[in-house]
Amino acid sequence: MILKNLKVRLAINRFKSRQEIESAKSTFIVTVEDGATILQALQYIYECLDPTLAFEYSCRYGRCGLCGVIVNERPVLACTAFIRTAEINIKPLANLPRVRDLVIDRTLLDAFLKEHGIYFAANAGEAAAASGSVNTSPDFKPVMVPGGLVKLSGCLECLCCHSACSSLDPGGDKLENFAGPYIFLKLAQLHLDPRDHVDRKDQARRFGIEKCLSCKGCYCPQGIPVYREAIQPLLS
Repeated sequence: MILKNLKVRLAINRFKSRQEIESAKSTFIVTVEDGATILQALQYIYECLDPTLAFEYSCRYGRCGLCGVIVNERPVLACTAFIRTAEINIKPLANLPRVRDLVIDRTLLDAFLKEHGIYFAANAGEAAAASGSVNTSPDFKPVMVPGGLVKLSGCLECLCCHSACSSLDPGGDKLENFAGPYIFLKLAQLHLDPRDHVDRKDQARRFGIEKCLSCKGCYCPQGIPVYREAIQPLLS
């Protein structure tokens, strides 16, 4: 049910710098129309009420993955999350360093992917050296794309799965102990790619994927079955 002309109270977690330990809350009262989204409410607050509010977005249509936030304790894409209740609490994604207000720092994950060779490299030796795995020269013949890889290609890299993972370090800086579902999904994409020759299962084991066996609760706002299509192939 989508409510019409609803007066909404939005409580938003705020902080100004990485050095702040405790965040404050700002509360805004906004009247929304039929079909309004969380992102539209944030845009209205920024444009009409508080131009200091920091949040991220780009496409506005659920394609870029930049607008991930936690709404009423659930990670969502703000541009596709409709307002359906009069009381809304909004926080930045969890398990990641914070930059300001609802903006999180993605560079830690990007650096981890690069450091450990979690990418497809035309030069197979480059990826092997980074990953510590044995590699052979890639074969560039035409290949059939596995169905599992097609499903995983729908990942927007919104990091909602990373935020929702209860096994991750809340500080977000101990990925070597347990890398989390986003990293495992990236490994699974490579594992299922016939062009990739690095032992991605070995990498996943080194980054604690066995811990997922006791949870199996991976979440994706796009509906990707992360545990079944990404975690299980790396554990088998």
